Amino acid sequence: MISSSSSFSVSVFSTRTVLCALAALLVSFSNVVTVVNAGALLGQRRAEKDNILGRSIRIVNESGRKCDMYWVNTFVSPEQFVPQFIEDGVSIGLSYGSDKSLSSYIGHVFEIRELPSKRGTKKCLFETCRRVRIQVSDREDQKVTLERDFTVTIQDDISISYTKADDMYKRCQNKIKNNDDNDDGDLSPLELIEEITNCMEKEINSNILKQEEERNFHLTVHRDMATELVPFTCGDVNQTDSHEILNQTWYYKEDSRNYKIKKLHELPTSTIFTIDNFVTKDYCDALQMYRTTTNDNDDTEKGNSRHVPLSAAFEGTKQSNLLNGLLNKIYELMLDQMDTWDDLDAEDVLFNYMKDDIGYDTPTHLCVGTEEVTNAFHALEIGQPKTCQIPGGDPVVVPTKRILMEDDAHKNKRRNMNVVRNNDDNFEIDVKRKQQLADIFLFCTEPEKKILGGIHFPFARIHITPKIGKLVVAVNRKTYSNNKVQEQGQGQEQEQVDGYVNEYHLCPNHEVYVHTISGNSSGGGGGGESSEGAAAAAGGGGGGGGGVAEAPRGDGEL
Repeated sequence: MISSSSSFSVSVFSTRTVLCALAALLVSFSNVVTVVNAGALLGQRRAEKDNILGRSIRIVNESGRKCDMYWVNTFVSPEQFVPQFIEDGVSIGLSYGSDKSLSSYIGHVFEIRELPSKRGTKKCLFETCRRVRIQVSDREDQKVTLERDFTVTIQDDISISYTKADDMYKRCQNKIKNNDDNDDGDLSPLELIEEITNCMEKEINSNILKQEEERNFHLTVHRDMATELVPFTCGDVNQTDSHEILNQTWYYKEDSRNYKIKKLHELPTSTIFTIDNFVTKDYCDALQMYRTTTNDNDDTEKGNSRHVPLSAAFEGTKQSNLLNGLLNKIYELMLDQMDTWDDLDAEDVLFNYMKDDIGYDTPTHLCVGTEEVTNAFHALEIGQPKTCQIPGGDPVVVPTKRILMEDDAHKNKRRNMNVVRNNDDNFEIDVKRKQQLADIFLFCTEPEKKILGGIHFPFARIHITPKIGKLVVAVNRKTYSNNKVQEQGQGQEQEQVDGYVNEYHLCPNHEVYVHTISGNSSGGGGGGESSEGAAAAAGGGGGGGGGVAEAPRGDGEL
């Protein structure tokens, strides 16, 4: 049996400590398990709208009367009322027992009005039709229930979490009261607290396991679907750049101009952004010159090398100076955007050159009219390429080149060796594992046949089309250096490869230069050589191929 004094003491304790702590846990956990994206890995909720002030609100009518709802424009005088539930230009209101959702913003005010009955008295329940106002708060998942007495009950993610915590506490309290093992004597307050804590811990662990299974299921479905859609997305000639979620301006003093940064993907673990007109034709000509003059029997076919060596940026010629300036420009951009990075490693390859030598020809438009459709069917019958895509026909499916950015399995294959002096004043080899942080893509030509040739990140759902002079940056590990880890109180878990940007596909007809940025594992993003010190690295040997690890060829891959 449990004494009343013990129950009272524990109730006070649980209200102020256990209940609040558990509610906070439930809120953070619900944000993790209900959102299947990279942000969920760090317990961060992804906004439903681009505007951070945007909120969703659900209205449930339990009043027994039909109502209407208006947005109140409080920014003008007199106030204006804008009806919310409109179909075909007619206000349909909110019937009893129904519920509807709205997209709104923090601080917006709505007014719910009772409507007169259409039959019988054709009046409201009382002499005056009732009305009530609500205001959108800064909380998520707001639910407004209109009660019988025309008052409103508002629930949100915080209040729901507190309710769940309170219900869990009561269940555990009743379970302990009904436990036969406690019949021999009263539990002390501390013993009761321990029993309730153990009970709630078991319930939380059970819920976590269920939610984790659900999250893993949705994550698997998402990744499988994204993989299956790659051949269709890359084969769509009407595919455009993904919509940017943020635009920024970056000023580069050497060029005395501003560059517009379009951020397409931004998460705590990764980012993708593009800059149009980052380089001019002179830079592209310099890249081509050093690519075609490289002597490498393994990578050269008919004088066409597959990479530009880092040494090309330090020969002192006009074209070499252009490449040196390009290298510094890229690294200044990265150090500006990734403010948690220190100096970055330079490898012996300035750019890898990736080109689809086979090419792919596909219709550029839908067939219009009977004649074009007939000609397209005739081309199929005789084995010739279609001049247009038949409406309702099978979608175009193309092969792609799948590239995996370096992950933990490849760390040991790429090492940076430095000679250092130990405590005994002797020299020894300090071996540091390189970690790939980002890939930089540069387009210098139009794709073959003027179609396709883009880059697709399936798991981030980002597609980028080619354009001469365009720079694309894909960061797959926002690594912290040791000193900044200590300053910010961050852990080394930030150094893991992001699972949403670590794989990309080069669509057919691609032609792009790729530069890889790496850091040392012992120092996060630092400890290596910056672009200013790249000359020293250029004199050293060692392959690395820019750090791009090509996946094994599979079905449907170039």
